[in-house]
Amino acid sequence: MLLCSEFSFLGTIGDDCSVDEDCSDVVTNSECSASLCSCVTGYDPSDDNTECIAKELRDPCSVDVDCYTTITLATCISNTCQCPPGHIEEDVRTCKLRLIHTDACISTSDDCVPAIANSACNSNLCECESGYIANAALTTCTLRVIGDPCTIITDCSDSVTNSECTDSTCSCEIGYLAIDSGSTCQLREYTIIKQPHVI
Repeated sequence: MLLCSEFSFLGTIGDDCSVDEDCSDVVTNSECSASLCSCVTGYDPSDDNTECIAKELRDPCSVDVDCYTTITLATCISNTCQCPPGHIEEDVRTCKLRLIHTDACISTSDDCVPAIANSACNSNLCECESGYIANAALTTCTLRVIGDPCTIITDCSDSVTNSECTDSTCSCEIGYLAIDSGSTCQLREYTIIKQPHVI
């Protein structure tokens, strides 16, 4: 003789509900919305509707919040979760800012500039434009000043007029003096001192 056992019904996404707990107590990351159990923003139901799975890059979306809730720095582009311009995929749930001298690029306008102003795609790497220098974290390009390291003269002269690269350091040309925290090379002023006439 078969004995009947008591089974408790486990709800799924799409079931009727009255409060969030009707759903979230059974399916993690779910809520009661319009009297039906649904996954919270950033999550999609599994094929059998028994789980809510965090979105990943390339998953469908309607608005940005669908993506960045579970994918770091992601946005919704053409109804797909993607890394925004200037960012690169680190893994399926992480976008990161491109770094100078580090991350590959194809386009200056799409890959480099949206992430780092005053950068350009040069030999398939994001690099600072001439006259600019990368910070230690490789996340910004700032205008060079007198005293900054350099390799060639344009590293300096493209940022500070009348400057040059001497001993791998930006310096003012002979006859000029650095002012304004090294952002300007000003022509030196010379005073002619008359010596007293000796008879």
